[in-house]
Amino acid sequence: MQYEIIKEELKNSINVEDYEKFIAPLKFLTSKSKSNEVIFEAQNPFLAAHAQRNFAEIIANVFEKVTKTRPIVQIVAKRGAIGGVSNAQTQKEKIDEKPKSHELHGGFTFEKFVVAKSNELAVTIAKVAARAIIEEKPAPYNPVLFFGGVGLGKTHLMVAVGNAAREKKVVVTYRRCEDMMNEFKRSIKEETLDRFRNQYRNCDLLLIDDIQFLSGKEGFQEEFFNTFEALAQKNKQIVLTCDQVPKMIAGLTERLKSRFMGGQIAEILPPELDTKINIIKLKLKDRQISMEDDVIRYIATKLDSNVREIESVLNQFVINMTIGNKNTIEIARDILKNYLKEKRENITIDEIVGVVARETNCKISEIRSKGRTAPIAKARKMVIFLARKLTKNSMPHIAEYFGMKDHSAASHAYKAAENLYETEADFKAKIEFLIGRITENHENQLS
Repeated sequence: MQYEIIKEELKNSINVEDYEKFIAPLKFLTSKSKSNEVIFEAQNPFLAAHAQRNFAEIIANVFEKVTKTRPIVQIVAKRGAIGGVSNAQTQKEKIDEKPKSHELHGGFTFEKFVVAKSNELAVTIAKVAARAIIEEKPAPYNPVLFFGGVGLGKTHLMVAVGNAAREKKVVVTYRRCEDMMNEFKRSIKEETLDRFRNQYRNCDLLLIDDIQFLSGKEGFQEEFFNTFEALAQKNKQIVLTCDQVPKMIAGLTERLKSRFMGGQIAEILPPELDTKINIIKLKLKDRQISMEDDVIRYIATKLDSNVREIESVLNQFVINMTIGNKNTIEIARDILKNYLKEKRENITIDEIVGVVARETNCKISEIRSKGRTAPIAKARKMVIFLARKLTKNSMPHIAEYFGMKDHSAASHAYKAAENLYETEADFKAKIEFLIGRITENHENQLS
């Protein structure tokens, strides 16, 4: 049988541990597969999504090698499995943190947002805006803008407004800023600018994610401003998200900064330990998984505040449960050890320098030089601090990267940055912001 040959090839193409965990349990659906499309069945949606993301390309390569035809590979969840869905793409959307640019994530509701001191003002503002839209009252403030680090729930809260409004048949348009910008460019090229404008200026609620990507895009900023004004004049609600307060965005026109700052702005801060515990409990409830309180607390203590990281780790727990492991502290230690090690090993000092240079308006060459001006020295301290925290590099390696004679200079810079982190709230906030940007930048490079 040809599939037996393919299985042997897959064994040679994938390491033994991954093959036994993720490939061997897959069931090849012969009756549903064709020469140009092959379908596998996994025991649950999380295994299916993991296999689809990590092994579909390899499977396609092996099929092409054996059959001389490259198929589309679909890995679906077994019908009736807990949380099961009909196809691999839907499974991927189910666990992705952000919705597609043209869709509202159905799971992003107010009911599924954990309210805490770190976000309660933002939640209150979001609910007031949603209520006004639903009751067809004038927007109490326009725009509403949520800002904060990566993975803290800005998109969830914004889309929750959209989901609440859409239930009342309100016309909602949601886009990521980058996608809106690409549509704008395409409409100019294809001479369909009127259609583009009608799409964005004739809705009741406009949701735009990650407006920091407006930075430096002067032509698109003009279009965005005119769209903003057109909706505001008709008293239509605009809700935006950003990774920092708009007045701090370099390369943004003053009139856009003025419009953004003229509405209601709410910062979403990293959640406290108890909030992370409640988030984990809610995610486990959604997955219909039970876990001991001591294991939940251990995970919450070890992980950063990024909800996407929590999602990723819980998905690994689901996979471990599927292969017979239990939710114990020992399993938690193993998962987190590998997870944190992988994060540290993947991020490079070059990536850190690139982000810090961009966010501090310093040149990379200046940060790596021996320059002693205050902005450059501060940026260098940040890089050294972040390199020690986010990478596996030792102090001697970091010192060598900066051309220092020995590691004592790097150690001194690290200790100075550590002291600032512990004593100055602004410096700590900047470091947390940079960690989010570095992580996001790294994930984007891998995707």
